[in-house]
Amino acid sequence: MSLLVDFAAELVRAANRVDQLDSKETRRLLNQAMKTIRNMREQIGISESQTAAEVVIELQTIAVAFGWGKRTDSEIASALLKAADMIRDLKGRLPSIEIVHPLAKMGGDGI
Repeated sequence: MSLLVDFAAELVRAANRVDQLDSKETRRLLNQAMKTIRNMREQIGISESQTAAEVVIELQTIAVAFGWGKRTDSEIASALLKAADMIRDLKGRLPSIEIVHPLAKMGGDGI
């Protein structure tokens, strides 16, 4: 399984047990989700002004409000699930990286 799939699954698991998360773990997940989505969008070539940026803005808003104790468990769970969905959607759009064995460039036998 890829790291992106693993992280999306971690977000879903966290959303399902949001009442058991401590504040440090909740902030870590929200911040990592924002970073991951931004990085993926950059790799794909999606500008910040397009609609998917709304998810990142929502995650930022939730993270800040959470720090002030202004978000409910259901709002945090919803944000974590939206982040997982966005990561899965973006993963399908990432260009695949072709790994070429060094010997393959030389005709296969290294000579």
